[in-house]
Amino acid sequence: MKVLLIILSLLFSTNAFPVGANIHFSKGITLKNKGKYKEASREFLSAYRLNPSWTEAVLEAAKALTIANKRKEASLLLVNYINKTKQQEDIAKLKKQLELITETFYKNATFQLYLDAKHLFKLGKKRIALEKIDIALKNEGSNVKLLFLAGKINISMGKKKFAGNYFSKAEKLNPFKSEANWLYAKLLYDLKKFSDSEGRLLRIDNMKGTEEYTLLLARSLFHQGKNEEAIKLLTKESEQYPNHIETIYLLGEINFIGIKNYWLARKHFLIYKKHCETMQKVKGNELYTLTNDFLKKIESELKT
Repeated sequence: MKVLLIILSLLFSTNAFPVGANIHFSKGITLKNKGKYKEASREFLSAYRLNPSWTEAVLEAAKALTIANKRKEASLLLVNYINKTKQQEDIAKLKKQLELITETFYKNATFQLYLDAKHLFKLGKKRIALEKIDIALKNEGSNVKLLFLAGKINISMGKKKFAGNYFSKAEKLNPFKSEANWLYAKLLYDLKKFSDSEGRLLRIDNMKGTEEYTLLLARSLFHQGKNEEAIKLLTKESEQYPNHIETIYLLGEINFIGIKNYWLARKHFLIYKKHCETMQKVKGNELYTLTNDFLKKIESELKT
């Protein structure tokens, strides 16, 4: 009878390694139903190792690890699987589970500390807010919401390296959080880590096409010497969104400094200058002042 069951499982299973993987998965379900989550997670992980493309085994393993108070291990498992899986239809489900694992508060006291810290931050009481977060992190050190808030508060206090440490920890737990990637990318740019800034920006989907995103990515590329890539990005952006006028200015700057194409730089600076004067955006406009300075330098270069 046992042999017959094995043969049937071979015939009807859709998994790559049905016998071993299915046996471990079934054991995991049984153990989970008995409340033995640590043991269940081991079985689900065994099923996953035997069949590395089995999304359900990974999800069950992550859930069991989380309940067994191994949230960090659960998030790292999901991140690793998302990064290597080719099953695009499962990625949204996996990311949702990852967000749930890394942002859920498992203790009421920790959640209250988080709410207190947010409120204190809004009131401008940043140091007290950080003290609250430090206490909360001792209870739930793998909570991305806590780490992210700590990073934001440190940025507002000018403590960029401290902020970077918090963002780095949050990123390891969930590298797909758009808002965190955006703030981390801006921070890395300020710290002159341009390649790292570019890497975080490329993970963001919901900001592509915005002028702010394009400018930061182009500047990150420019400071790495990737002038042609930056120009291509900005040219495409200016064609699609002519109202994104600051991209025109940056095209002028990169053409002047990066590739020394003075005629093209002059063309872009003149377009930007005319726009500022037409829209009466001259007074106090630093880029307008820089534009005039660049135009003087260009005239000097073209005369020689």
